[in-house]
Amino acid sequence: GVRRLMRMRAAAVEFNGELASTGTIQDITDDRRQQQAIADAEHKYRALFQNSVTGMFQSHPDGRLLQANDALARILGYADAAALKSGISHMRQMYARSEDRERMIATLVRDGRVDGAVFMARQHEGSEVAVEISAHTVFGSDGKVLYIEGSAQDITARRVAEKALQQSEARYRTLVEHSQVGVYLMLDDHYTYVNQAFAEMFGYEESELIGADFRVLVPTESIDQQEDRYQQRRAGEPNIGGDYSVVLARKDASRIEVVVSAGNVEMDGRQCTSGTIRDVTEQRRGQRQLEYNASHDLLTGLPNRLFFEQELAHTIAAAHASGSSDYAVLFLDLDGFKLVNDSLGHASGDLLLIQIAGSLRADLGQRVLVARYGGDEFTLLPQGACSRARAEQLAQRVLTLLGGSFEINGHRVFSGASLGVVLGHADYQTPDQVLRDADTAMYRAKASGKSAYVIFDEAMHAAARARLKIETDLRFALERGEFQIFYQPIVDLHTGGIDGCEALLRWQHPERGLLLPADFLDVASEAGLIVALDWWVLEQTCRNLLRWQRRYPGHAKLRASVNMDERQFADRNVIETLRGVLKRTGIDPSTLALEITETIFRGGRTEAEATLNALKDLGVSLVVDDFGTGYSSLDSFATSPFDVLKVDRSFVRDMVTNPRHGAIVHTIAGFAELLGLGLIAEGVENRAQADLLFDVGCERGQGYLYSPPVSQEAFERMLEQGLPLSATQLKGAVA
Repeated sequence: GVRRLMRMRAAAVEFNGELASTGTIQDITDDRRQQQAIADAEHKYRALFQNSVTGMFQSHPDGRLLQANDALARILGYADAAALKSGISHMRQMYARSEDRERMIATLVRDGRVDGAVFMARQHEGSEVAVEISAHTVFGSDGKVLYIEGSAQDITARRVAEKALQQSEARYRTLVEHSQVGVYLMLDDHYTYVNQAFAEMFGYEESELIGADFRVLVPTESIDQQEDRYQQRRAGEPNIGGDYSVVLARKDASRIEVVVSAGNVEMDGRQCTSGTIRDVTEQRRGQRQLEYNASHDLLTGLPNRLFFEQELAHTIAAAHASGSSDYAVLFLDLDGFKLVNDSLGHASGDLLLIQIAGSLRADLGQRVLVARYGGDEFTLLPQGACSRARAEQLAQRVLTLLGGSFEINGHRVFSGASLGVVLGHADYQTPDQVLRDADTAMYRAKASGKSAYVIFDEAMHAAARARLKIETDLRFALERGEFQIFYQPIVDLHTGGIDGCEALLRWQHPERGLLLPADFLDVASEAGLIVALDWWVLEQTCRNLLRWQRRYPGHAKLRASVNMDERQFADRNVIETLRGVLKRTGIDPSTLALEITETIFRGGRTEAEATLNALKDLGVSLVVDDFGTGYSSLDSFATSPFDVLKVDRSFVRDMVTNPRHGAIVHTIAGFAELLGLGLIAEGVENRAQADLLFDVGCERGQGYLYSPPVSQEAFERMLEQGLPLSATQLKGAVA
């Protein structure tokens, strides 16, 4: 039942007088199957040849191009194989350089094949591409070369990529080799690569470190830390960071501080450690120096205020945590330091501070933290528990230590100290609170005769708390409108009429009632509020003064005196601020008098006179307040543009019964007359004082004889109705 393919040949013949046929039959089943296989193979070959992405060709030994596929045509810039064969008749036309073909033919003749040869091919439009070619010769049965066949690839992109890679590698190698940072590669615990910077950092040659165990750089004091880190990294611990600081050893055994950045990389199938090392020795040294400078006094080398307060904060926190406030702070201020500075100069003062710091440090040693708090102030924090007895013993020790003399530039100088001692208390929350109370106790010691110590007690605690409450209330009093201005009439001693008034500040405290300046001005001054209060009083008084002048025609030239604080006077913007007040209120400047004390000359006579002249140029009057109680030279007043002297109440109070004070008032009156200055006496309380003042030539006075300071409403009634008759019946007054 099997079918076979046959080939039959037949022809007609005559056989015995009849038509017959004769022929042959051949089984060609296997032949046809073989032919079909050959045809299929040739078809497959043709398909592969034509559709290959690699350029393929056949050429005659004489150089003629026999066959080419579309891929080769595209490489050479042709549309297809037909266009390529039309454009190229000889293989030499493919080569941009004839010597490349000659070299390739020589290799074929010698070896019978060429593998991966690269040449520059010329494309159809004339440009060049890099081509990699592989070819071999095909021989016939007679041993002659039938044709050459081969393949070609455009490797231009590959060569560009290879070149870029080479350039990148060269750049990387240059960067690594010339980097200022040490770069290393480590397999297990041995270096397989280090750059020049790495080797120089540790004083080795590169060849000495390649192959060396990393432990050669680890000093004894760091070996445990490094070994532990290495073992954890090998074990794959996830919490071992790649960046860390460590101390390593150079070849000469010197130590350097470095920052290591390390990570795992895979090279040739093995896990390696790659990293960088930066020498931060100088940086850390500079950082430590900066930290030292920031926390220590440059002159004495002692810890400074910042450092001391940080340590005290830690002590306070520990005391709260333990529930035991067994600590103490001593605040020390030198008693004779200003005298040394003034007499021997600041350089000598610095030497004294250095010697005192050295004595405190040497004597107290590790038992006490000694700091220079500022200027000639030192603070002491005993280490460990400090009872009252220990604090007093320490205070006495310091007084004894500083009670002797010091040799400064050939001079024997003495500088005792006053100490304030604060014992720990559960109420203390911040260093500021402790030091504030220590400062208070120190000033109490200084006031009690110096070279002594005072322990801050509960009475001082109460006073300090009251002072703190006053300060807190003060900060809100102005915005709440709690301040009031009282006015005390200034009387013309010739006419008995109101000539002006002095503005005096009062505080209507919501809990304590009406407070006089003595109750709060010192606190306001320390809190930095005094200048703002003074400007408020001045502007409000100017507004009231203008209103009174317009409302009461008989007082059209009424004058008002306002006190100007020393700090207000020293403000660099005092002139501009006053000019602004005068402009806003619109008053006649000549009706405003500024009462200024002699203390303004403490900052320098030249500066004070410049400010006085500038104030005078604004048109205001200048009054010397409390004249005779300061220490300025009389020449200061002779050359300054003052208009009036105001006799202090301390001289007026007993001038009738005390001939000395009577003589002083008489002298002041004569001084004022000779200089052409007006004269006002304050504190006039009885008729005898008023008569005597009138006799010595005093024009105006103020005091309880006429009226105490009164509210704005009460003063306005006086302007409208006049002073009481008993107050105006003065010696020499005009009826």
